[in-house]
Amino acid sequence: MRLKTLLKSAALVFISVILCSCNAQTAVNEIYFDEKETLSSESEIIGESGLYVIFLDVGQADSIFVSCGGENMLIDGGNTADGDFVCSFLKSKGVDNLDYVISTHAHEDHVGGLCDVVKTVSVEKAIISPKKHDSVCYNDFINSMASRGISYEYASHGTSLSLGEASVEIIGPISENPQSINSSSIVARLSYKGVSFLFTGDCTSEEEKEILNAGYNVKSTVLKSGHHGSDFSSSYIFLREVMPEYAVISVGENNSYGHPGDNCLSRYRDVGATVYRTDKMGTISAVVNESGELSFSADESLRSPDKSSKKAYENEDADIKNASDEQEPTKNINTSTSYIGNKNSKIYHLPTCSYLPKEKNRVYFSSKKEASQSGYNACSYCLGE
Repeated sequence: MRLKTLLKSAALVFISVILCSCNAQTAVNEIYFDEKETLSSESEIIGESGLYVIFLDVGQADSIFVSCGGENMLIDGGNTADGDFVCSFLKSKGVDNLDYVISTHAHEDHVGGLCDVVKTVSVEKAIISPKKHDSVCYNDFINSMASRGISYEYASHGTSLSLGEASVEIIGPISENPQSINSSSIVARLSYKGVSFLFTGDCTSEEEKEILNAGYNVKSTVLKSGHHGSDFSSSYIFLREVMPEYAVISVGENNSYGHPGDNCLSRYRDVGATVYRTDKMGTISAVVNESGELSFSADESLRSPDKSSKKAYENEDADIKNASDEQEPTKNINTSTSYIGNKNSKIYHLPTCSYLPKEKNRVYFSSKKEASQSGYNACSYCLGE
């Protein structure tokens, strides 16, 4: 009888552990709001009291609207095809002036829609990543600002801005010659009434280390997940310093890159962060009232109609490692081989790159021209292109 009782107790404990584990996983992967907490309408006017941080659902891209005390800031503008959606959103909120536009880095899924934005609303100042990129969308953005007489400056870490009663400090990039375009992402920390937000663009783990080594305060209530929840961002060492209560992931539904990564989600779970995702919830709003109380809401209907994401990633670090393609050390490579392509991502690398695909997914090229003619793009990590 005693043995039977012990076995029954053990079974109950086992079941409880399993249920708790499942609940914890669900808390990370699927967070939903009650219907009463969703945004009331697309035409709602932003108030002049409190802080509003709105993570627009622009699919596999980033665009964040911030407003405080009647002053407005837009961080990134999604893909080129998202421009109309972002402009329509601003109009629906009664916004015809942006005090700041921040372009975190030069990839299309961040800078693309900003071209339409600077043509549609007045912009006081733009702050852009110091790493340039010779692409159509990036050049269009720069030229559009010039034609409109909009002044811009390259981000410099340590710079402070004010947005109403909120303070914004730019803490990255640190390196003057970052390894990749993603590693040149502007990272900014916003503080208001004891609540803080960390905006990270596509910040990589390498840039995260540089920011920590520079001694910046990164502790934040809300973290905008770096690189759409990629496993290459939100490193343990970084999260231990940020210790976010919430992480917001701007990511495309059923994207081909496996974002957010399982390892990234696991790290958020380990630090106890509640995760909100635009692919599951639509546009996500965070509001901090004058008493410093933070609340979230979501509007599943407020989504950009553009669902294309692959184009924006042609030169992205996200393509370096396909979701189903694990890293493999360099070995048995003929010394005459100049470049190694990944059949899945259509990215080519140097033989010394740490992100080489498995042997079965490799294709070899003797020159950049050969790789390009075969439809492959250069790895931004090892080739800086």
